[in-house]
Amino acid sequence: MLYLLDANVLITAHNLYYAIDAVPEFWAWLVHKGSAGDLKMPLENYEEVRRHHGRGERPVVRLDQIRGG
Repeated sequence: MLYLLDANVLITAHNLYYAIDAVPEFWAWLVHKGSAGDLKMPLENYEEVRRHHGRGERPVVRLDQIRGG
């Protein structure tokens, strides 16, 4: 199954519901699915998440693993 992600999925999950320290399994699942090629996100959304990282905030997840190259 292919999952298409919007930037808001990652940003909102990170900020409100699934903090990395609280629910590391969610982020591990994203990395696993991204590495397997089961997650994709439009380039514009990828860049939005990247800008979110650039504000000095804690990384959400390794974006290269989600975007799938």
